[in-house]
Amino acid sequence: MRLRIDYFDGLRGAASLMVALIHFGCPYFGRGYLGVDFFSFISGFVILLTYQNSDSDLHFLCKRFVRLWAVIVPLALLCSII
Repeated sequence: MRLRIDYFDGLRGAASLMVALIHFGCPYFGRGYLGVDFFSFISGFVILLTYQNSDSDLHFLCKRFVRLWAVIVPLALLCSII
């Protein structure tokens, strides 16, 4: 079963916009750090829902590893070079 909550996309977009505005130096928006907190909270909630809907702990971990594989390998290679 694939669980998708559509309005989370909008909330993530709003959080990203908050961060972008603070980085671009928008003078009327000085609380961009809240966007980082908000984005982290939403992402954690989505991961928790995914974990609760998985068949087992191992199944969840394998799916997460496969999803993050494209980031894990280059980062591991970069860290081993440095």
